[in-house]
Amino acid sequence: MKIKSLSLRSIGPFIEADMEFFDDSDEKPPIVLISGENGTGKSIILDAIRGMFGENYCKLSRNISRKEPKGSYITIQIPVSECLDPCDLTENPADHLTFDKEIIRSKNASPKGMKTIQKYKLDRGESDHLRRKQLVLFYETLIKLQQRQIDQGRKSLTRDELEILRSFKQTDHAFSLMLSLLLAKIGY
Repeated sequence: MKIKSLSLRSIGPFIEADMEFFDDSDEKPPIVLISGENGTGKSIILDAIRGMFGENYCKLSRNISRKEPKGSYITIQIPVSECLDPCDLTENPADHLTFDKEIIRSKNASPKGMKTIQKYKLDRGESDHLRRKQLVLFYETLIKLQQRQIDQGRKSLTRDELEILRSFKQTDHAFSLMLSLLLAKIGY
């Protein structure tokens, strides 16, 4: 994976720091060397990167956040060419990603799938919570529509009801890939 840039705000000795490792015009990204005097923040840069990619902050070797009123934050930019672009409709995310219950996984160890999970932090607990919330909303909608079908003595959902379910898999909808796979799995 190639990190394009890193921004640190109120992290360790860095009040505001923007580091660009390469730009889009570079044919081959350079090798990045981080050097400096003792105590200048080299390890904190690495800890910040580790923290962004899922390392539990409690396990990091030091507390890297400063006690600032505006708060601390870290931003890492990874080129979209390294992973799936959710706005690019030419590539099928299902070729690289799959869902096991509410957990997202790289399909067949797809490098692009793994990089997409890392870039969008899809393996974090917060994402799992949001996916669960979306699944609950989907299942509540499905149950309500199926109950209406039963109450009205129909054999199938109406066209409008099917459209409501299918709206969950539109690309502008949160977790559309997961819900698209789920709809296919249950026959809608």
